Amino acid sequence: MNIKEKIFSALKESNPTLKQLKDDYYIIGATALILSGINIEHTSDIDILVSERDALWLQSEWKNKLINFTPSNSVLFRSYLSRYKFSEMDIEILGSLEVNKEDIWTPVEIKDFIIFETDDFQVKTPTLEEQERILVFFGRKKDLDRLDLIRINKKNI
Repeated sequence: MNIKEKIFSALKESNPTLKQLKDDYYIIGATALILSGINIEHTSDIDILVSERDALWLQSEWKNKLINFTPSNSVLFRSYLSRYKFSEMDIEILGSLEVNKEDIWTPVEIKDFIIFETDDFQVKTPTLEEQERILVFFGRKKDLDRLDLIRINKKNI
C-alpha cells in the first residue's frame, strides 16, 4: 500500500467521527502536501488542525485509540494535542494550535483551502500557497525543506 492509500484508509476509518465535529478542520503538514500532489514518500501520521472543543470531544470519542507520546517541539508549538492509532497510520489532533514567535503565542489560522473529495468523504487542506505561508510561519528546518519541495514541484507542473 502506498502512502496515499494509507492516508485515505485512515481518513475513511476516522471519517464517521470527523463528520460529527462542530467546527471546520483541516489536514495540514506532510499529509496536506501529499494530497496536493507534492512527492513525499513517507509520513508517520496525519496532522489534523481542529478547534479546542473538537479536540476535547475527540479525546473522549477516540479514548480507546489514544497513543501516549511526547511532542518534541513544546517550546515552539502548543495545542490540545493527542495522537490516535488507526489501522494504517496514526492521526495527530492539534486543537487550537499556536506557534511561539518571539515569546508571543500566535494561533495557526487557515485562510484559504481546497476540498479533496472521494466517494466516501471529503477533507479540507490549505491551498499550496497557504501551505507555503504556514511552513514559513513554522520556520523549522523540516518545514523549510518542505517549502523547497513545493517550489521544485511547482516548476515541474
